[in-house]
Order: sequence, then C-alpha cells, then structure tokens
Amino acid sequence: MQTVHIDQLVDLDAGRDLREDRGDVTALAESIAELGLLEPLTVIPREDGRFTIYAGHRRRDAVRRAAELLVADPGHYDLSAEQAAARAEQLQHVPCYERPDLAGRDVLTQIAENGERLSLTDAERARGLQLALVDGLDARAISRATGIKLATVRAAEKVAALPEAAQKALATGQLGLDEAASLDEFADDAKAVERILRGSHLDYALAQERHKRDRKAKAAQLREQLTADGYVLVSKPKDFPWSSREAELGDLADAEGNPLTIEEYGLADKHAVFIDSASYAEPCPVHICRDPEAHGHTRLRHTRLRLPRRDRPPRSRGGRPPRARGEDERRPRRAREVPAQPHR
Repeated sequence: MQTVHIDQLVDLDAGRDLREDRGDVTALAESIAELGLLEPLTVIPREDGRFTIYAGHRRRDAVRRAAELLVADPGHYDLSAEQAAARAEQLQHVPCYERPDLAGRDVLTQIAENGERLSLTDAERARGLQLALVDGLDARAISRATGIKLATVRAAEKVAALPEAAQKALATGQLGLDEAASLDEFADDAKAVERILRGSHLDYALAQERHKRDRKAKAAQLREQLTADGYVLVSKPKDFPWSSREAELGDLADAEGNPLTIEEYGLADKHAVFIDSASYAEPCPVHICRDPEAHGHTRLRHTRLRLPRRDRPPRSRGGRPPRARGEDERRPRRAREVPAQPHR
C-alpha cells in the first residue's frame, strides 16, 4: 500500500463508469473528518504518473468534502484552525492499493466492489455486465468474479438487444433486470414491447403478445397454403357480412336453390377467400362470392345491403326471398288471438 496525493487520482473514462449518481457523501465525509480514511482506494498506475481509481470514487469525493468541512468549522470537531488545517492537509494524501493486474477489468471491479458505496441500480448493473461481455469476458467468468448469478449475467446480455422503450423502463425502475430480460423474445418488435410496457401486469401482457404473434404466424401459414391451392386471396370486405355486397358461400344458393359449397364454387370466377383473424379465435378462411347477384346466386341470409332494383332477387309470396331447396317451406301458423269479451 502507498499514499497518493488526491490531485494525482483520476476518474475512469465516462464511458466505462457505471455510476450516473454517486449519491450524497456528507455522512461519509463526517466520518472521515473524525477518524480519517479507514479503507484505502484501489488504483492502477498510468503512463503519465497518475493513478486511475478502480474502486473508491465515493471515498475520494468524501475525502475532499471532509477537508472542506474541517476548514469551514474546526470547532465542530473540537479543533483549532491550525489543527483542522493540518488534518485537512493530511487527508490529501490518500492510502491506496496499487493493482496493475486489474487493468482492463475495471467494469468487474465496479460491480464486485463492496464497502462504502451505494448499491448499483439494475440499470447500472446491466450496463456493467454488458461492458464486461463486450470486453470479451465469458459469462461464467463474470459470474465467478462478481458473485452475480449466471442467469443474471445472461439476462443483462439479452437486455442489451432490447428496443429503446425497454432500456428506458429499466433505467427508470419500471422494470427490474430479470423482468426486462423476459422481453427478449420481442427484441425485434419495438411496437410489441411498447404495448407490453403499457400493460398493468407484465406476465398477462406477455401472454397476450405471444398469442397475437402465434395467430399472426398461423394466418401467414394459412395464406400460403390457400395461395398454393389456387384460391384468390382478398382482404376482408368492408362491413362484411351485414352490409357488404360480398357474401359467404354458405349463405348463398344457386339458380336451382342448391346451397353453394366450397368444393364446387370456391375456385369459381369472382369467388375469393379472406382470412378472418380479427377475433381472439384461431385464424380461419372465409370463402365468399364478390357479386352474388351478377352470378345468379340467391342470398339465404338477410342483410342490410340495399341493392339496386335490377339486382334484387324475385320475391316469393309473402314478400320473402325463395328458400334453398330442401328447406321446409311450411311454417306453423300462429293461432289468431281473439280478444276476450268483457263480462256484462
């Protein structure tokens, strides 16, 4: 161990310093003013004759603050002005452990360091682990050197690839390191990550996004299969099925009153298919005719579509469209209600 003048101590490069805020050192400075620095700093020598602090940044700051306190109010420490000035000067010579072997391992040192410092936040810990991985250190070696679980080291590695929204949530404390790592499966989908972060329950929001992603993949697979089978794929018609000209094949009959089938009419001209994936259920194909009246088809289902008069189907007796063949034409008649006669 040796003593180094405080002016010869240099901070880490800003890009490798994990601390964004070193916190208030007043209490530590009070202790140092009374008892001196009990725990030496760890430093590494530089080519210019100075020393880079690898462990002890807060202690260095506290030493400076302690010297200021001594000079500002000697009586608070039961010292004369001369005694306080002498103690302040003595504090300028800081005890240090010189460790050349720690060169290139500054990140691990910051993570593993104990003593008079505040705990690292999850964001700071993640950044340190990421820097260590970038330095080429193995995840297991990092875990051994820092005492951090291997799963946490790997979580930090996953977090590095997450979109900006997730990084911000980690930095603000909205997410912990392990929670942020659980977003890894959506690292390539920034919008999905944003939707998850807007949810009030992370696990539920993740489950929803997984279901949405799986349905999207199934819809793509179904679209590929239908195309290979020769079907014409279209988007879901506007206002389908209530007010659209298009109608599902199962809701139509041919000129002879036979219900249309997919096997017979699915590949016919002006017939198409769209994939219904709007509901929470599994995506499914819906086979349609894009202009039933032009093909002589009859609608078997009442809709709110107002067709031009020339396209309207013939009306059967009673004002209803003709039914499909095989459909029972007879309906039980409602008994005529005769109002009761009042007693006289």
